Amino acid sequence: MTLTLEIQPEMARRLKRTARQRGLATDQCAISLLEEGLSGRQGSSKTPLEDDPLMEMAGVDDFEPVSIDEVIYR
Repeated sequence: MTLTLEIQPEMARRLKRTARQRGLATDQCAISLLEEGLSGRQGSSKTPLEDDPLMEMAGVDDFEPVSIDEVIYR
């Protein structure tokens, strides 16, 4: 299948930059980004922090504040 797209200049610059970062040709990068988008890997509505499993731990435990010296030189 052949697909022809007309994209805005800013998007073309972003695509070229991303292709360079990934070490791909521009058309290969476009296909890769399309595959990611269709598979849902990048299309998440979550922000990167919300998507981070470690952030699920934030605020789970609650400790009373103590002096740093008590923690280090205990």
